[in-house]
Amino acid sequence: MSREVKNFLNEHINSVLQLEALLLLRANRDQAWDIEAVSKELSVDTDVARLHLNELVRGGLLILTKEDTMRYCYKPSNSQIDTLVSKMGAAYATHRVAVISRIFAKPVDRVRLFKETFRLIKGDKVE
Repeated sequence: MSREVKNFLNEHINSVLQLEALLLLRANRDQAWDIEAVSKELSVDTDVARLHLNELVRGGLLILTKEDTMRYCYKPSNSQIDTLVSKMGAAYATHRVAVISRIFAKPVDRVRLFKETFRLIKGDKVE
């Protein structure tokens, strides 16, 4: 795995689910996805999917459209990021354990994790 892929994972990816959501939308870049479709495809709760997709929007990897319903589209902020996502996807396909290990080796923002967990347990909608 290249240094640039490692750096990208460190800077932009906080979970395997977030990585898989990004790769799903990238593989279907011409499609706009609603929360229900993403949660069904990834077999996760809609609030969990929303949390990860919104993080990807904040990271400049996806955009959120507001036409009829809120939908997410793969739209990195520049072509260099698109190239890095492509390299990361290739690394995940060929060196899955190394990529997952890299994600789990990241320090956890415990305060953010506590807030998000509390919101999900309490039943509040997560942005």
